[in-house]
Order: sequence, then C-alpha cells, then structure tokens
Amino acid sequence: MKSNKTQVIFGGRDVTRFYSADGKLFGKGEENPKLGKNKRISYVLYLAPAKFGKTQSPTGGLINTCPNASPDCIATCLNTAGNPAYFESKFKSRIDKTALYFYDKPFFVQKLAIEIIKAAKKNPTAEIAIRVNGTSDLPLVEDMIAAGYINEIPKNVIFYDYTKEPFKAGLWKLPSGHMYIVTFSRSELNQAQTIAQLKKGVLAAVVFRTALPKKWFGFDVINGDMADDIMVDLAQGKYVEVDPKSKQKTGNVYKPKKDGYVLGLKAKGSLRNYQSKKGTGGFVIDCNNYENCTIG
Repeated sequence: MKSNKTQVIFGGRDVTRFYSADGKLFGKGEENPKLGKNKRISYVLYLAPAKFGKTQSPTGGLINTCPNASPDCIATCLNTAGNPAYFESKFKSRIDKTALYFYDKPFFVQKLAIEIIKAAKKNPTAEIAIRVNGTSDLPLVEDMIAAGYINEIPKNVIFYDYTKEPFKAGLWKLPSGHMYIVTFSRSELNQAQTIAQLKKGVLAAVVFRTALPKKWFGFDVINGDMADDIMVDLAQGKYVEVDPKSKQKTGNVYKPKKDGYVLGLKAKGSLRNYQSKKGTGGFVIDCNNYENCTIG
C-alpha cells in the first residue's frame, strides 16, 4: 500500500526512492566482481534470493525469488558473500527491490526496461550483456515480453541468465530478435536433470570444491570463473579463453557441439567448507572423493 504521496511502503519496505529517476535497479556498487572480466559492457540485477528477504508477499507467506532452490543452495547462497561493511546496505537494497517487484510488478518491469534501454543507447555500437537474475530465478525477461517493452530495447542488448528451471534452460531467440542464453544450474537435487540438459547440448553450471576436473560425467569442463559472459560467446559460435589477469589467450578454444559443456565454478565463500547431508553428491562436488570426475 502507499502510505502517502511522498512515501511508498510495500511489505514493510520503504521503496519510495525507486519512483524517481535516481533510484536505480541496476547499481554499480552491487556488480558481481566477475562482470569486470566480461568482454562486453555488462549489467546484473540483484534481488533477495530464495526466502532471505523475510518479506511477506501480498497474498501471504514469504516471498521466494528462487522457487527451485535446493536446501544446500539456500544454505550456502553467495548473496551473503562480500565486504561485511558493505553488505548490510547492499542486502537491504536487494530486499527493497524484491518488495517492489512483488507489490508493483508493472512499475518494476517498466523501470527495468527503461534502465536497459538507457544503457544500450549510451553505448550504441557495443554489445550490452544483461543478466536480470543475479541472485534470483524469476521470469523477468518474460515479464518484459508480456508487457511489450522488449520491442523497445535496442538490438545491441543480449540477455543471459542461470536457472534451475529445466524448461527455461538453453538458447532462445525472443520474438523481438534478441538472444536469451540460459545456463542450467546443478544442485544436489537435480543431477539427473543436469545430465539430461547436457545431453541436449545445454550449458550447465556445476560447483567444485577442489580444482576443476577436465571432465564431469564425461562432459568437458570449462573454467566458468574466467568471465560471466562465457555462455554468450558460445551462443555466438566460439569461446576463446582469456586469462582475466594477464588478458592473454590461454590457448583453450571451445565451440558448440552436440553435448553441452560443464561450466565449472570454484566454491567460494561459505561454499568452501560446507558439508552437505548428501555427502559427495551435495551442491559442491569434491573431485577427490567423487568417481565421476576426470582429472588432468
């Protein structure tokens, strides 16, 4: 509900600032450090993941922006990683944005599209990579399609995401002509679905505690920590690996093939030491104790 003309409160959260041009959904201060390794100008939107926000939805119950999040995924979510001094304001902002989406979705989706359009027009000759689900798994691109805003977004924009929704994973050409590349995300509960996606040629993200293996279940592993837009390169025909520190090519070149690649991610933050009830089949794979890793 709107408390008065100058203040807007949703689910106990003050979201007034977002109704002005100064209140941004995409914020530089919240950018994933890995985006700095991207070859493209990139933007990511962060909301409060799973049930972290503790925010009541308009229809009752806690808001959940990651409907398929597994227990391990929720317990080790990187939403809580980063600079502790900066975390409190960052987390509050994510909760506020989440409340705005669920209480005033039409406005949120319009504002999201406007910010994307402005970013694209600011850099008209460059590819702009947009990840709308940094710490969520919501149909935000689909929302922009339904509202008709997708047709107003310049064609230099490419959308990409991660998801645990099997029907959403893959390479999509939107009605507007934009590409939407979605990587499937493995958890301790969806390994069979992950392998099925890989067999269809879909890219799948898998988290490893130890050094990345050469293969996982026979599928080639790409170092996913090199950049966040690797999936975009593959969708465009070829990913040439470049070391983000030296900016030099490593010699590894990957092209699309019948079987999908595993996008291997090294465990970070709370993931490093987390012990799943699923043991070696948990969210984090320890290749030292897991027979389906091929080392070297």
